[in-house]
Amino acid sequence: MATIVASMNRPNPAIASSPAPSLSGSVQSDLAVVELDIHRLDRRFEETRLCCPKSLAQLVQSIAADGLHLPIRVADTSDSLVVIDGYRRLHAFERLDRDRIPAHCHRQPLVEALREWFADQRGHTLDPIEEAWLIQQLQEEGHSRRSIAQWIGRGSSWISRRMALLEGLTAPYQKALREGILSSWAATRIFVPLARANQEDSQQLLQSLYTSPLSTRELSLWYRHYPTALPDQRRRMTEHPRLFLDALQCKPSAQGSSLLTPEPVSQWLNKLEKTVRHLDDLERDLPALLKSGFDLPILSQAESQVVLAKRHIEQITHKINTIF
Repeated sequence: MATIVASMNRPNPAIASSPAPSLSGSVQSDLAVVELDIHRLDRRFEETRLCCPKSLAQLVQSIAADGLHLPIRVADTSDSLVVIDGYRRLHAFERLDRDRIPAHCHRQPLVEALREWFADQRGHTLDPIEEAWLIQQLQEEGHSRRSIAQWIGRGSSWISRRMALLEGLTAPYQKALREGILSSWAATRIFVPLARANQEDSQQLLQSLYTSPLSTRELSLWYRHYPTALPDQRRRMTEHPRLFLDALQCKPSAQGSSLLTPEPVSQWLNKLEKTVRHLDDLERDLPALLKSGFDLPILSQAESQVVLAKRHIEQITHKINTIF
């Protein structure tokens, strides 16, 4: 990391003022929007962000049609202009061959910039994997977990939980995450356990996804059938995962009739996806609720509901597996 505590008095030549008269020459407040030369930006945290090609393509179209609504966030440490937030917007501007990009430029030490950003991410929260990458990078630059926790306003247990997400995610899987080939859910819930059981099959599946991408939902369906497949079937499943899923869709049921019509299937999957999103929300909200305090009766009630939910999920999984 560049020098954290730097003099704030020297103007940075990479900052160009916006056309507004109040912004003549330099940044006057944190709310000011300035035009920054893209080639002068310090992109040290770029490798800590996930890539979503589809979302990036949509953003490029939106910016080309309507312009940029939310400037990127930059910390001006006097030594450098460090991009704190907005790497996807930055990539979109590069796709459009733009030389400058609007930014909220905060003249402050990098530590303070990170602290403020974590306190107010304006709805653009990081994925847990991205948070783990950020912590990992700061550690590699020589900073302790304790100091990192203080900077971003989190506890040491939160730091440990985030770092645990990277366990089992070797370099190829992290590369696939950064390139948008894998979602963080698929990486941690499918590829990590698959690699523990069969490293060769895991590597072959990852290689296949580069030529034939699958959605998270499709990967989840694929993985439900993998444990019960024979060795030869597993080899074909990892080499041609798309072909396997296509075959599942066309396979008749035991009664000789076709699977449910597309409309009922679509409605059922929509309900399932909503349920999964609700579960994600519950999991994300739980740490904050635990900090506020749970008494024993509430914990018992929560545990009983979780057990009931698990039972329903197991029954649904069993019924789906009996179809094929």
